[in-house]
Amino acid sequence: WIELQKLLKGAQWGSMDYVRLATLAWAADHSDHSATTGFWKNALTAAESRLDRLETLARSAVRWSSEYSDENRKRWAERADEALWKITTLNTQSPSWVLQALWARSLKARDTDKLRIIARLTLQANPSSVAARNNYIFLSLLKRTEEGSPHQAAEALYKENPNNASVVSTYGLSLLQLNRARSALEVMDKLTAVQLKDPAVALYYGVFAAGAKYFSKADQSLKLVPKDFGLLP
Repeated sequence: WIELQKLLKGAQWGSMDYVRLATLAWAADHSDHSATTGFWKNALTAAESRLDRLETLARSAVRWSSEYSDENRKRWAERADEALWKITTLNTQSPSWVLQALWARSLKARDTDKLRIIARLTLQANPSSVAARNNYIFLSLLKRTEEGSPHQAAEALYKENPNNASVVSTYGLSLLQLNRARSALEVMDKLTAVQLKDPAVALYYGVFAAGAKYFSKADQSLKLVPKDFGLLP
Protein backbone atom coordinates (compact mmCIF):
# COMPACT_ATOMS: atom_id res chain seq x y z
CA TRP A 1 0.00 0.00 0.00
CA ILE A 2 2.86 2.37 0.74
CA GLU A 3 4.40 1.66 -2.67
CA LEU A 4 1.05 2.27 -4.33
CA GLN A 5 0.79 5.62 -2.58
CA LYS A 6 4.27 6.59 -3.80
CA LEU A 7 3.31 5.63 -7.33
CA LEU A 8 0.06 7.60 -7.22
CA LYS A 9 1.59 10.67 -5.59
CA GLY A 10 4.12 11.01 -8.38
CA ALA A 11 1.68 10.43 -11.22
CA GLN A 12 -0.07 12.84 -13.57
CA TRP A 13 -3.49 11.64 -14.72
CA GLY A 14 -4.70 14.76 -16.45
CA SER A 15 -8.51 14.89 -16.69
CA MET A 16 -8.68 11.68 -14.63
CA ASP A 17 -6.79 13.16 -11.71
CA TYR A 18 -9.89 12.99 -9.50
CA VAL A 19 -9.71 9.19 -9.84
CA ARG A 20 -6.03 9.21 -8.89
CA LEU A 21 -6.76 11.25 -5.77
CA ALA A 22 -9.70 9.06 -4.75
CA THR A 23 -7.59 5.94 -5.23
CA LEU A 24 -4.84 7.58 -3.21
CA ALA A 25 -7.32 8.12 -0.38
CA TRP A 26 -8.37 4.48 -0.58
CA ALA A 27 -4.74 3.26 -0.58
CA ALA A 28 -3.86 5.53 2.34
CA ASP A 29 -6.68 3.99 4.36
CA HIS A 30 -4.61 0.81 4.51
CA SER A 31 -1.63 2.54 6.07
CA ASP A 32 -1.70 6.28 6.78
CA HIS A 33 -5.26 7.10 7.92
CA SER A 34 -4.39 10.73 8.70
CA ALA A 35 -3.92 11.56 5.02
CA THR A 36 -7.12 10.13 3.61
CA THR A 37 -9.42 13.07 4.31
CA GLY A 38 -7.21 15.51 2.43
CA PHE A 39 -6.91 13.22 -0.57
CA TRP A 40 -10.68 12.72 -0.73
CA LYS A 41 -11.41 16.45 -0.45
CA ASN A 42 -8.95 17.05 -3.29
CA ALA A 43 -10.66 14.36 -5.35
CA LEU A 44 -14.03 16.10 -4.95
CA THR A 45 -12.45 19.40 -5.94
CA ALA A 46 -10.76 17.85 -8.97
CA ALA A 47 -14.12 16.44 -10.09
CA GLU A 48 -15.05 20.08 -10.86
CA SER A 49 -18.75 19.55 -10.06
CA ARG A 50 -19.21 17.38 -13.16
CA LEU A 51 -21.97 14.81 -12.85
CA ASP A 52 -20.08 11.94 -14.50
CA ARG A 53 -17.03 12.46 -12.30
CA LEU A 54 -18.99 12.82 -9.07
CA GLU A 55 -20.95 9.66 -9.92
CA THR A 56 -17.65 7.80 -10.32
CA LEU A 57 -16.47 9.02 -6.92
CA ALA A 58 -19.80 8.22 -5.26
CA ARG A 59 -19.91 4.69 -6.69
CA SER A 60 -16.30 4.11 -5.61
CA ALA A 61 -16.98 5.33 -2.07
CA VAL A 62 -20.10 3.16 -1.80
CA ARG A 63 -18.16 0.13 -3.00
CA TRP A 64 -15.18 0.77 -0.72
CA SER A 65 -17.44 1.28 2.30
CA SER A 66 -18.80 -2.24 1.77
CA GLU A 67 -15.29 -3.71 1.96
CA TYR A 68 -14.77 -2.76 5.59
CA SER A 69 -16.34 -3.71 8.90
CA ASP A 70 -14.61 -1.19 11.15
CA GLU A 71 -14.12 2.57 11.39
CA ASN A 72 -13.05 2.65 7.75
CA ARG A 73 -16.54 1.52 6.76
CA LYS A 74 -18.08 4.49 8.55
CA ARG A 75 -15.52 6.85 7.05
CA TRP A 76 -16.20 5.74 3.49
CA ALA A 77 -19.96 5.73 4.08
CA GLU A 78 -19.68 9.39 5.08
CA ARG A 79 -17.62 10.11 1.97
CA ALA A 80 -20.19 8.35 -0.17
CA ASP A 81 -22.90 10.54 1.37
CA GLU A 82 -20.77 13.62 0.72
CA ALA A 83 -20.41 12.79 -2.97
CA LEU A 84 -24.07 11.77 -3.35
CA TRP A 85 -25.35 14.97 -1.75
CA LYS A 86 -22.96 17.04 -3.84
CA ILE A 87 -24.58 15.56 -6.95
CA THR A 88 -28.01 16.81 -5.80
CA THR A 89 -26.68 20.40 -5.74
CA LEU A 90 -25.81 20.40 -9.43
CA ASN A 91 -28.01 22.24 -11.91
CA THR A 92 -29.20 18.99 -13.38
CA GLN A 93 -31.65 16.23 -12.50
CA SER A 94 -30.11 13.81 -10.02
CA PRO A 95 -29.83 10.22 -11.35
CA SER A 96 -32.41 7.86 -9.87
CA TRP A 97 -29.73 5.60 -8.36
CA VAL A 98 -28.34 8.58 -6.43
CA LEU A 99 -31.74 9.46 -4.96
CA GLN A 100 -32.46 5.81 -4.16
CA ALA A 101 -29.10 5.44 -2.41
CA LEU A 102 -29.64 8.60 -0.37
CA TRP A 103 -33.18 7.52 0.50
CA ALA A 104 -32.02 4.11 1.75
CA ARG A 105 -29.20 5.63 3.81
CA SER A 106 -31.41 8.37 5.29
CA LEU A 107 -34.21 5.92 6.04
CA LYS A 108 -31.79 3.67 7.88
CA ALA A 109 -30.60 6.68 9.89
CA ARG A 110 -34.24 7.76 10.52
CA ASP A 111 -33.34 11.24 9.27
CA THR A 112 -36.70 12.85 8.52
CA ASP A 113 -35.19 16.13 7.35
CA LYS A 114 -32.98 14.51 4.73
CA LEU A 115 -35.77 12.18 3.64
CA ARG A 116 -38.00 15.16 2.94
CA ILE A 117 -35.28 16.79 0.82
CA ILE A 118 -34.83 13.57 -1.15
CA ALA A 119 -38.61 13.22 -1.52
CA ARG A 120 -38.76 16.72 -2.99
CA LEU A 121 -35.97 15.94 -5.47
CA THR A 122 -37.65 12.65 -6.41
CA LEU A 123 -40.96 14.46 -6.94
CA GLN A 124 -39.24 17.01 -9.19
CA ALA A 125 -37.90 14.13 -11.27
CA ASN A 126 -41.23 12.22 -11.26
CA PRO A 127 -44.03 14.79 -10.81
CA SER A 128 -46.76 12.34 -11.88
CA SER A 129 -45.66 9.53 -9.54
CA VAL A 130 -48.27 8.82 -6.87
CA ALA A 131 -45.61 7.36 -4.54
CA ALA A 132 -43.33 10.39 -4.97
CA ARG A 133 -46.20 12.82 -4.34
CA ASN A 134 -47.36 10.87 -1.30
CA ASN A 135 -43.89 10.63 0.23
CA TYR A 136 -43.32 14.37 -0.08
CA ILE A 137 -46.74 15.22 1.36
CA PHE A 138 -46.35 12.73 4.22
CA LEU A 139 -42.91 13.99 5.21
CA SER A 140 -44.07 17.60 4.97
CA LEU A 141 -46.93 16.79 7.33
CA LEU A 142 -44.56 14.98 9.64
CA LYS A 143 -42.30 18.04 9.74
CA ARG A 144 -45.39 20.25 10.15
CA THR A 145 -44.30 22.64 7.42
CA GLU A 146 -46.70 24.62 5.26
CA GLU A 147 -44.32 24.57 2.33
CA GLY A 148 -46.12 23.03 -0.63
CA SER A 149 -49.53 23.29 1.10
CA PRO A 150 -49.42 19.66 2.33
CA HIS A 151 -52.98 19.58 3.69
CA GLN A 152 -54.49 20.65 0.38
CA ALA A 153 -52.10 18.35 -1.51
CA ALA A 154 -53.04 15.40 0.73
CA GLU A 155 -56.74 15.92 0.05
CA ALA A 156 -56.20 16.26 -3.69
CA LEU A 157 -54.09 13.11 -3.88
CA TYR A 158 -56.67 11.21 -1.81
CA LYS A 159 -59.49 12.19 -4.16
CA GLU A 160 -57.44 10.85 -7.06
CA ASN A 161 -56.45 7.63 -5.25
CA PRO A 162 -59.13 6.79 -2.65
CA ASN A 163 -58.17 3.10 -2.56
CA ASN A 164 -54.43 3.52 -2.12
CA ALA A 165 -53.74 2.64 1.53
CA SER A 166 -50.59 4.77 1.78
CA VAL A 167 -52.35 7.79 0.29
CA VAL A 168 -55.36 7.30 2.57
CA SER A 169 -53.09 7.06 5.63
CA THR A 170 -51.36 10.30 4.64
CA TYR A 171 -54.70 12.05 4.19
CA GLY A 172 -55.76 10.69 7.57
CA LEU A 173 -52.62 12.20 9.13
CA SER A 174 -53.56 15.53 7.57
CA LEU A 175 -57.06 15.33 9.04
CA LEU A 176 -55.67 14.38 12.45
CA GLN A 177 -53.40 17.42 12.45
CA LEU A 178 -56.45 19.53 11.61
CA ASN A 179 -58.13 18.13 14.75
CA ARG A 180 -60.46 15.93 12.68
CA ALA A 181 -59.57 12.53 14.14
CA ARG A 182 -63.01 11.04 13.49
CA SER A 183 -62.88 12.08 9.85
CA ALA A 184 -59.44 10.47 9.62
CA LEU A 185 -60.88 7.25 11.00
CA GLU A 186 -63.82 7.40 8.58
CA VAL A 187 -61.60 7.55 5.49
CA MET A 188 -59.50 4.68 6.85
CA ASP A 189 -62.64 2.59 7.40
CA LYS A 190 -63.17 2.63 3.62
CA LEU A 191 -60.07 0.46 3.14
CA THR A 192 -60.37 -3.31 2.89
CA ALA A 193 -59.85 -5.64 5.85
CA VAL A 194 -56.68 -6.92 4.23
CA GLN A 195 -55.29 -3.40 3.83
CA LEU A 196 -56.06 -2.55 7.44
CA LYS A 197 -54.01 -5.52 8.63
CA ASP A 198 -50.87 -4.15 7.02
CA PRO A 199 -48.70 -2.99 9.98
CA ALA A 200 -47.93 0.34 8.30
CA VAL A 201 -51.65 1.01 7.84
CA ALA A 202 -52.70 -0.48 11.18
CA LEU A 203 -50.34 1.90 12.95
CA TYR A 204 -52.12 4.94 11.57
CA TYR A 205 -55.55 3.44 12.08
CA GLY A 206 -54.65 2.89 15.72
CA VAL A 207 -53.41 6.45 16.14
CA PHE A 208 -56.52 7.91 14.50
CA ALA A 209 -58.81 5.67 16.56
CA ALA A 210 -57.10 6.78 19.75
CA GLY A 211 -57.42 10.39 18.63
CA ALA A 212 -61.15 9.84 18.11
CA LYS A 213 -61.31 8.20 21.58
CA TYR A 214 -62.19 4.76 20.21
CA PHE A 215 -59.65 3.12 22.47
CA SER A 216 -60.79 -0.48 21.94
CA LYS A 217 -60.38 -0.07 18.16
CA ALA A 218 -57.03 1.57 18.71
CA ASP A 219 -55.83 -1.28 20.90
CA GLN A 220 -56.91 -3.96 18.40
CA SER A 221 -55.21 -2.18 15.52
CA LEU A 222 -51.97 -1.34 17.32
CA LYS A 223 -51.57 -4.99 18.34
CA LEU A 224 -50.96 -5.70 14.63
CA VAL A 225 -47.88 -3.47 14.67
CA PRO A 226 -44.55 -5.11 15.64
CA LYS A 227 -42.84 -3.49 18.63
CA ASP A 228 -39.70 -2.90 16.58
CA PHE A 229 -41.63 -1.23 13.76
CA GLY A 230 -39.49 1.66 12.53
CA LEU A 231 -40.92 5.12 13.11
CA LEU A 232 -39.58 8.39 11.78
CA PRO A 233 -39.04 11.29 14.19
